[in-house]
Amino acid sequence: MPGVECSALACQTPAPRRGALKIPKQRKRKMKGDSMMRKLSLPLVCIVVLLSMFLIPVVYATPPEPVVGKWIYTPSKTLTKTADGNTFYDGTETSIWTGNFEGTSTDSYEVIFHPEGFVTCQGQINFNGKVNGESSTMVILFVGKKSLDTMLWSGKWVILSGTCGLAKLHGEGTWWGPGAPNPIGLYYEGKIH
Repeated sequence: MPGVECSALACQTPAPRRGALKIPKQRKRKMKGDSMMRKLSLPLVCIVVLLSMFLIPVVYATPPEPVVGKWIYTPSKTLTKTADGNTFYDGTETSIWTGNFEGTSTDSYEVIFHPEGFVTCQGQINFNGKVNGESSTMVILFVGKKSLDTMLWSGKWVILSGTCGLAKLHGEGTWWGPGAPNPIGLYYEGKIH
């Protein structure tokens, strides 16, 4: 046409009208199937999870067992230092255990005499014997304090490790009594598993 210029924009095909885009029927069915799979997948996953919870064997820890007995020891201590009114002793002792812990031990410890009059201790017990029928060795950590009022010792103990039949043994408890040089020694109680 004379006088009419053809621009690049005018020569392009027009865009389809809104809503006029046609999706083939096969594609529509596939989309419906996808939707159906999505709807079924959540219940299927839930069923699989629930079944696996019931089919997996459950592992329980053994229930704690009470332990009680006596710890009779013969100490020997060496003065190591004094500082700020505190007197420090390192020592070793040989012990005899009766009750649920049945055997002997060689122990190392530190005792601190404080200027206020009370005494504290901490140490390690290297036990060799039987615990509820299992024979082997174990290491026990202990801490304690001697009361100014009663002049009796009291403290806590915890099993740190064991070997052979006592390798998986765990436990903790308390101890108390007049201590050495009294031949009664100390009493212990606690729970093991």
